[in-house]
Order: sequence, then C-alpha cells, then structure tokens
Amino acid sequence: MRHLPTSASALLTLCLLTAALAGCQDGALRYEYLDEQPEPAPLPGEQAEHNNQLPDDPLEDPPLVVPDGPMAGRAPMRLLTRYEYDNTTSELLGRPLSLATEFPSENLADGFENNAWTHNINSTLLRNHMSAAERLSQLAFEDPPAELLACIGKSPAQALCKMGLEDFIGRAFRRPAHAQELELYEQLYAKVLQQEDSEAAFKAALQAIFLSPQFLYRLELYEPSTKIIPPRDGGMEAERFERVGPHEMASRLSYFIWGSMPDDELFALAERGDLNTPQVLEAQVVRMLQDPRAREMTRQFHRQWLSLDAFGSVVKDETLFPDWSVTIRDDWRRSLDAFIEHVYWDEGTFSAFMTSPTVFLTPALAALYDQPVAQGELWPHEFDPATRAGILTQPGLMALLSYPNQGSPIFRAIW
Repeated sequence: MRHLPTSASALLTLCLLTAALAGCQDGALRYEYLDEQPEPAPLPGEQAEHNNQLPDDPLEDPPLVVPDGPMAGRAPMRLLTRYEYDNTTSELLGRPLSLATEFPSENLADGFENNAWTHNINSTLLRNHMSAAERLSQLAFEDPPAELLACIGKSPAQALCKMGLEDFIGRAFRRPAHAQELELYEQLYAKVLQQEDSEAAFKAALQAIFLSPQFLYRLELYEPSTKIIPPRDGGMEAERFERVGPHEMASRLSYFIWGSMPDDELFALAERGDLNTPQVLEAQVVRMLQDPRAREMTRQFHRQWLSLDAFGSVVKDETLFPDWSVTIRDDWRRSLDAFIEHVYWDEGTFSAFMTSPTVFLTPALAALYDQPVAQGELWPHEFDPATRAGILTQPGLMALLSYPNQGSPIFRAIW
C-alpha cells in the first residue's frame, strides 16, 4: 500500500490470515479457529454425509429439541453494500463518511442491492476497498476514536493500545474479538512499529481491520444447537434451523432497521445475553424505529423496490411540455418520497399506499397542477380520489413511467 511501503507484505499476510479464519460451507459461515471445536455429533436420524436427510419414519425419531430462543435458517455471508459500508464506517469513526460512493454499483436482484448471491467481491471493488481502507486509516489517525488514542504517539502505551484494539475490533466485527484475531493485529502493529513509527503501525493495523472479511461481510457464527423440521406441504427436504446468537441478532436488527452496525445499547444487551428474549427484542424494535435512521432505511428500501434511481434520467420534450424543468423533476422525486414516508409512517397500511389521495406539492408543482400555494417548501394536498389514488397515480411516478413526448400505458402496466 502507498502509505506502508516497507510493511506491505506484513499487511498482506495479516489479511490472508484473517481471511483464512472464515470459510463457507453450503453458503453458510463456519469459523475455524486454532482452537476449533470438534464437529457436533450427527443429529437424531441424520447421516453425516447428508445433513438434511430424514430418517425413514420421522415420527419414530422426532426433531432435536433445543432450548428456547430465536431460530433461523443458516445465513450466508453478506458483503456490505455501499450504503451499509458508509453507515458502518461513519459509526466507527464518529463522522459522516461517503467513501463507498466511488465503489462500483452492486449487482441487482429484482431491483435490490443486498442480495447475498449477486453482490460479490470483484477486482475493481477490492481495489476500492483497499483505497478506502487507506483513507479511513488516515482519518482515524487525524482524529482517532477514543479507544485507539493509546496507539498513537512517540511512546505508545502497548497495554492500553492492546485494550483499545480489542474494543475497536469488537465494534468493527460486530462481536467480541477472539484471542487469535487480536494476536494477529497486535503482531502486525508491533512488527511495523519496530520498522517505522506509531503512525505507520496504527495505519497498518486499521487498514488490516477494514480489509478483513470479518468487517466487510456480515458473518454469523452458528451454534451447535439445531432443530430439524420434517418436510411439509409436499416438500421433499427437511428444514434445518440454527440458534441465532445475541451478537448475530444485534446485527440482524441493526442492518435491517438502520442499515448500519449495532449501537452501544444493542452491543451491551448482546454482551449480557438479554437480546434473545421476546420482551427485550420488542422493546428494542420500538426504540430503533423511533430513530431517524429507520426512516432513512425505509427510504432506501422504497428507492430500490420502486427503482427510483431512474429519476435521474427523466427528461421531457420542452416543445410539448413548456413547463418542464429539472426543478420540476427534482420536485416530483421529493413529492414521491414524501408520499411514501407519509403512508408508511403516518397511515401505516398497504391500502393507504394504493388508495391515498394525498399528493405532496412544492410551489412549482402547485402551479403546474393549478393548486393553491401553501406556506412552506413541501405540503400535503388532498386530490379528488377519482383523479389521484395511491402510488400508481402519483405525479412523479407517472412521469417516470412514460416517454419524453407521451405517456405509456404499457410501460406503466409492466411496472
């Protein structure tokens, strides 16, 4: 890397070692640490070579009974999307960051960016990750997180730096750092410190953390507890469910509701083991939905689901539509975003999504649709339900699903 010419091999070795700690089996994460646990014994009626094979008569050999707690199918490794990457790095360094805007776009699946099977690493994205890691390490050195202050200076405090690295890795990996992981980063820091200064050592360790698969991917360590449910509804295969650990649950909640890493409260609940109870889960969901990040995540979902990024290419024939302007296009998008937020958070029903006559107007849109101008930049207006009803008749969406010189019933019907 450019900042560390003499320690590039050490950094590369560290990254390869951390990558080797993780592996995939049938699309699910399995960790293989130096103190790897032995393979659990086959489940009742389960053959070692066929994990989902049922006994001849499931009734004679019932599914394994496990303690109470959330169960789910094994989750694949999920590479952070650009949106998730920026949110996560912003939380880690305590400042708004948007480095991932330079990353290549995700491969979409049905319009969505976070499909684990289509959003994969490639050489271009890897180079972007390396450049971003260099930039992040520089930003962190200029204004270090509190836990890493001891790693900087003419005489860095090794013991305090070790504690700081452990805390920072725990936040970056969204679960407590393992002893073997921490040792690798300590060794890298110490090796570079012997050759250069604390700045170079600090940046080397931070870059290795930001390039680790434990950071770049959402990884779930599954527990030995497993539940097998026999085939149902004519299915041919059994369903296998795993215990969801507390830190995994914290990440599931935070990335689903916020599109970012867990906050301190989620980390604390996961550490105490309190997060996997229905009452605590419900209370956390209520709390998280009241956070502005939940509203932004809702906007991100609808942006992808409704393919709203296409607004950037909307143009109209100025001869046929003399009122057309880029301002009108931007106001259409603002109006549509406001309508989605209104029906989701205020009305809260799918019926409202499809039938609400509310359209949000700006001064320019009010003039375009011959409506009175209200105070403010954006306000709701109730149209005649026979004219405007729900998402399908929102002006912005109708403009999006048309051609520059005419409407397109076929385009809209396919949409």
